[in-house]
Amino acid sequence: MSRNDHVETPDHCRVFRDRLTEVGVDSTIIQATAVAHELEQRLEYPAVGAPLRITDASLPAEIEDEPTLKDLKRAAAGATSACLGVASQGSIVVTPNVQLDGPVSLYPPKHIAVLQVSDIVPDTASALEELSSQFATGANDAVFITGPSSTGDMGKSVVGVHGPAELEVLLVE
Repeated sequence: MSRNDHVETPDHCRVFRDRLTEVGVDSTIIQATAVAHELEQRLEYPAVGAPLRITDASLPAEIEDEPTLKDLKRAAAGATSACLGVASQGSIVVTPNVQLDGPVSLYPPKHIAVLQVSDIVPDTASALEELSSQFATGANDAVFITGPSSTGDMGKSVVGVHGPAELEVLLVE
């Protein structure tokens, strides 16, 4: 079964958005042509971004899309594509690559991920199946992100220790 055989139902998107809400992530459904405007409104500056992998979606002109390490460290926000969404977990999947999706999604305190609704899969097994086909063509790692970065290893829950304290997802129809 291909990914698009089971993601065209509104239920996967609804479940995904419900799970995102449960883990403290805001999501908005938009058209690809509105991505730059939405990012411009939601990002804090200075901002960094990785080129988006969605047709007709672009970054605002104010975003540094070829960030240096210095840019990443001083950025207030970052924007990347997510290659998959996992409905059952409310997770996004970022594949670090030459476009710097990994560092842009991890360094700034706020991350906005842009995900096509058609790239939502029902569960982790489906995500791993999809990723295995991408790995066969050269990709070699993936990061599953479920909510803002947090840790409980210091006696209480602390947000933003190992990555962004804030995550938003723009879902592109």
